[in-house]
Amino acid sequence: MVGMSNSLPKQNRYVILLCFFLMISCKGDKPILETELNGETNEGLELNAMINPTLDSNGLLKAFNTPAFVGKKDVADLPLETQEAFFDVWDDFVGAWTENSISVGLEPSYINSLPGDYYFNPKKVAMDKPPIAVPIRWNSFPYRIYFYYQSQLNKIVKENKEPHIEAKYALYELADVGPTAFAKKYSEFTKFDPNILPSGDDLCSGKVKYGNTAFDPTGPRGWLDEYCEFAAKRSEDGSELDWAMFTCENPEYYWSLWSVSPESVLKIYKETLGNPNIVIDDLRLTVDGKAVQLPNGSYAYNPVNKWNSGTEVTDTSGGAIHLTSSPNELSAEIVLAAGACIPRNESKSIDNDVANGLICCSNYGRPYRNSDPHIGQSVNQVIANNSLAGTLLNPVGLYLQLPNFDVFELPQSVIEKGGKIEDCWKVLRGEVSNPYYPNNMILRAKFEVPESWDIKTSEIKVASLPLLYASQIAQTMEVQLVAASHAMPEKAPAQDCVSENNLPSVELVIYNNLYEASLAYGLDKKSNFSSNPITSYVDSENKEVLIIASGFDKCTDAKFEFYDTDTGQLTDMKFVPDNPEGVKKDFEEDPAQFYTGTLYTPPDTPFGNKSIKISCNNDPSISTLVTPAFFRVAKTNDLKL
Repeated sequence: MVGMSNSLPKQNRYVILLCFFLMISCKGDKPILETELNGETNEGLELNAMINPTLDSNGLLKAFNTPAFVGKKDVADLPLETQEAFFDVWDDFVGAWTENSISVGLEPSYINSLPGDYYFNPKKVAMDKPPIAVPIRWNSFPYRIYFYYQSQLNKIVKENKEPHIEAKYALYELADVGPTAFAKKYSEFTKFDPNILPSGDDLCSGKVKYGNTAFDPTGPRGWLDEYCEFAAKRSEDGSELDWAMFTCENPEYYWSLWSVSPESVLKIYKETLGNPNIVIDDLRLTVDGKAVQLPNGSYAYNPVNKWNSGTEVTDTSGGAIHLTSSPNELSAEIVLAAGACIPRNESKSIDNDVANGLICCSNYGRPYRNSDPHIGQSVNQVIANNSLAGTLLNPVGLYLQLPNFDVFELPQSVIEKGGKIEDCWKVLRGEVSNPYYPNNMILRAKFEVPESWDIKTSEIKVASLPLLYASQIAQTMEVQLVAASHAMPEKAPAQDCVSENNLPSVELVIYNNLYEASLAYGLDKKSNFSSNPITSYVDSENKEVLIIASGFDKCTDAKFEFYDTDTGQLTDMKFVPDNPEGVKKDFEEDPAQFYTGTLYTPPDTPFGNKSIKISCNNDPSISTLVTPAFFRVAKTNDLKL
C-alpha cells in the first residue's frame, strides 16, 4: 500500500489496513482487547467463568457468550443446573454454525463455498494477541424498499392530482406498514403496485427488469430485512406516532432460552412491553386452538406470536421483541461472514469491488440490501488483501447503535426546559458500552417523548421533517457486527464463483409434528422454524424425528451414521427410520425424501453437537453430511418445561 510505513508495529499495520479497506472511521481508537492473555481476566473486571468466559491461557475462547451478555440476567433466578443448561445450548448453537460455516458452508448443493482455515473457530484457534476488533456497520432502513419502490412512488405522487400520499412521507409510510398494507390503503387512488420485483434470475444480472413478482420476504415484518425490525404505537386517530420500539435480537436466542425455560421468555415479554397480562399460552405455537406439544414433552415456541408480530402495536397485540423476517437470523450472519472470507477470481460476471456483484458470486445473501452486500464486501476486502483469517468477535451478535441525534430538532419550549433528544431514547436490553466490545451493544430500544414535555411527537423534526413514522428514526440508526482476525502465513487462495452441483443434501432435521404444525400455521412463510434444532438427551430415545433430504430418490436402503463434531469420531447413536427408502413429497417445489423414525442416544454419548452422514447401501456414490447445527446431545431432560 502506498504511503504505509513498514516500520509500524505489526498490529498497528493491521488496524490501518482494516480501517482502510472497511472504509470505517477508527478515529485513533485502540484495538479492543478481549483479555490480557495471562490466563486471567482483565484487571478490575470481575467475571464469572461460566457466564462471562473470555480467553484461556492459550488464547482460546472458553465458550461463546450470549449477545450483549444478557443471558446472565435472563436466567439469574433459575436453578444453577438450568442456567448451565442454557449456556450450554447457546454455546453449542454458535459453535455448531461456526463449524458448519467452515466445513459445510453451502455445500453439498453448491461448490466453492468453503473458506477452510480462513474462517476460524476462536474456541479452537487463537485470535491475534491482542485480538483486533473491526466494527462493520450499515443503515437500518430497509434499502430494498427504497431500491424497488422509490421511482414508482415518485411517479405516483407526481401524477396524482389529489394529495392522497404526501410525497415527502410516502417512502416512510411504506417502510412502516409494508408494501401489501400500503397498496391496500392507496391502490384506489394511486394504483400502487407492490408486485413489481424482478424474478430471482434477474437479481444478479446487472440489468434489473421489473416484473410481476410480489415483494419478499413475506411475513408480518418481512420487508424489514436489515437485521433491525420495529413496531410502533400510534395515536387513536392514527395521525401521530406515540412511540416506536426497535430490535436486532436474533430469534435463535429465544428458541434457545425457550428450550430450557419458557417462563424466562415470558418474563422478557412482560418487562419489555410493560404488560403483566401476557401469559405463556400467548407465546406457544397453536394450531386449531391447540398448543403444539413436542415428543420430548415441551411445547413449541411461536416466534411470530401476537406480541411479536407486525409493526402496529395495540393494547391487545404487537411489539418488537426479536427479529422475525426470514433473512434476519444470526445463523445466516455467521454463514455470510465465513463465505465472505473467500477471495473470488475476477471474471466478466463479477467485479470484486462492487458489493452486489460479490454477493451474487458468493451466494451468501441478497443484493440491494444495506446489510449483506456491505458486510460481505468489507470482510472480503480485508481477507483478500491481507494474510488474515476472520471470525466474529465474541459475543457473536447484531447490535443497534445509538441514533444520530444531531439530525433531530426539538421545539424551543423543550430546549428551554433543558430537554435533550437523548431523553426520548431508552435502552431496553443490551448496553450502550461494554469493555469487551466496541461501540454500542444495544439489542432493543424504545423512542418515546417524555410526558413532561407536553408536546406531540410530530413537533420533533428529523432531517427537517416532522417525526411521524418509525422508519424516520430507523434511517438515523445503524446496525453493527464485529469481526476479529487471526494472522495466516499467506493470503487466502481465490476461488471461482459458487455454482450448483446437484449433489444429495439435507434440508432439515426437525420433529415431525413441529414440521407439520409449522406448515399448518404458515411459519415457513411468516418467519423461520429451522432455528429450533433437535436436542437429544443421553440414555433416551426421540420418536417422531423427521429428516428431510433431496437427491436420494434412487436410495432404496438409507444408512445413517453419527459423528461427534469436535472429534470427527463415530458415535453409537442410531436413527431407525420407519421406512429406509423415505417418502417422496413436495418440499419447496422439489421432490424430497422424508425419513421419519426414532433416534436412540446411548448413556455414554458425549454431550455437544453431532453430524449425521446419510448414505445408501445400494449405491455408495450417494451420500451427504448433515450440518451439525441441526442436532445436539445434552444431559438428561429433567428441566421444568
